[in-house]
Amino acid sequence: MRDKHLHIDEDSELLKKIYREVDLQLVMKRGYFFRKILFKFILYFFVVCVSYISLYFIKSSLLFLSCFVLYGFASLLFAFNFSHDFSHNTIFRNRNLNNFCFIAIYALIGAHAEAWKLRH
Repeated sequence: MRDKHLHIDEDSELLKKIYREVDLQLVMKRGYFFRKILFKFILYFFVVCVSYISLYFIKSSLLFLSCFVLYGFASLLFAFNFSHDFSHNTIFRNRNLNNFCFIAIYALIGAHAEAWKLRH
């Protein structure tokens, strides 16, 4: 199958220049980035787990509905936020680890990871 994109040398040079500029301006310490991602992961995971577990123990209909909506919203935030980064191999340096985490998170929320990859 042929590539459907045209290759223009001037555009390639412009893209390389843009990448170099972005690399110069977006210098982030790896440790800071990892701590920030880890905090966000723990927070989202905690909210998802607590809201899901609470569904089994709540007696009030209004509170049950609130926890159900919170669980749905938190699981979507969790999945989209992290799976997107995992699918673009930005969290870990190892592509296989990124792919495993991507598939695992989508499996947890009941979505099909490969279908999402194809559509994205």
